[in-house]
Amino acid sequence: MYNPPPQPPPQQGYGYNSPYGMQPPPPPVSTNTLPGAEPGSKSAIGLEGNAAGALAYLSPFNIVFAIIEKENRFVRFNAFQSLFTGLMLIVLEVVMIIVGAILSIVLAAARMPAAAVIFWILIWAVIMIGVMVFLALIIMAGVKAYQRQMFKIPIVGNWAESIARK
Repeated sequence: MYNPPPQPPPQQGYGYNSPYGMQPPPPPVSTNTLPGAEPGSKSAIGLEGNAAGALAYLSPFNIVFAIIEKENRFVRFNAFQSLFTGLMLIVLEVVMIIVGAILSIVLAAARMPAAAVIFWILIWAVIMIGVMVFLALIIMAGVKAYQRQMFKIPIVGNWAESIARK
């Protein structure tokens, strides 16, 4: 007489191999968040943390939140990231204009005024591309903040996070 091997008991849980059917796994727990993004958390002016974080990407509000926000680290992070991104854009634009002025003077002294004009057109094109990239990053970061997600802009995101964690 044939005896089949014993079957293991069914697994309990709610994953894809669950006896309860095909259900998605639970959402991953992100370790890259700061306190203040969770529902119900408030900012220093009484707004929800996600709304204040998104609002921090508008120019006057980033300064206000950077100064008055002491408790909500999520709002502080977004305010400082917005400030640092804007300051980085201004510094890069000033450097481009100074380099452009120096090189155009050199080209004009070398009796190549057409090259100087073409160079200035290129400098302004690069500056306009920088402004468009800045706006895209700020809009993306503001939307992510409203969705309670921490989006770090390259370079300045790490600076803002180090200040917000203090």
